[in-house]
Amino acid sequence: MTGNGRDMALCPVDGIRGRPAAVLLPGTASTGDFVAATFGPALTAAGYALVTGDPPRGPDPLTAWYGQLGAAVRRYRPLLVGGISLGAHLAARWLVENGRGTVRAADPYGAGIRGLVVALPGWLGRPGADTPAAALSRAGALAVRRDGLAATLARTRAHTPGWLGAELVSGWSRYRPDELVDTLLAAASAAAPDAAGLARIRTAAGVVGFVDDPVHPAGIARDWARLLPHAGHRELPMAAIAADPGRLGTAALAALADAG
Repeated sequence: MTGNGRDMALCPVDGIRGRPAAVLLPGTASTGDFVAATFGPALTAAGYALVTGDPPRGPDPLTAWYGQLGAAVRRYRPLLVGGISLGAHLAARWLVENGRGTVRAADPYGAGIRGLVVALPGWLGRPGADTPAAALSRAGALAVRRDGLAATLARTRAHTPGWLGAELVSGWSRYRPDELVDTLLAAASAAAPDAAGLARIRTAAGVVGFVDDPVHPAGIARDWARLLPHAGHRELPMAAIAADPGRLGTAALAALADAG
């Protein structure tokens, strides 16, 4: 999923080949490779073609990312949309802003979308000063400005053990320092759908959270599942991803199936 472009479009990981598409967005400064590792096996087994990619970079990355999601929906006509952390926020926001009323129907969004997949949501509405994921993004941006990217990456890897530290370093190292600062600060202030917005999403939703993640609290995922009108919910320990990254996607699709 990597490339030389600074603004990579969302694209199929392994071609479409007649399969329905699932467009999934990675989290803040994360990668399409992580989405493919965590969701690819489950989606392939369920007969979907995964469409994903690295987040765009630049002075207004979230606007570009949101535009790429809309373009991917128009091009690939997915049955599923969603993402991880901030990517899930953006996908849910797209459904809120492109819905057609509040009556659940076979095709409420006019694009064939049948389901929303939400992994590790970080907050509802506007993030506060003490919202863990937003605070981490602000702290990361400050560290890059103060200490430089190399020193920040080294400290992040030393203090964030296991697969999460490796994923942060893998994602952040693909950015120029100024790009990473812009991305982290944009993410830290980006609004997710609030309770009223989630209530307007009439398609089925599958929500998955970690029971022991201090950055994406389990309670937030439970709130999303409670507020979405047609949602299933599953939980995993963070260590499960170290043993098998694909368990995240398996849990999310199981939650979606629970939603009916």
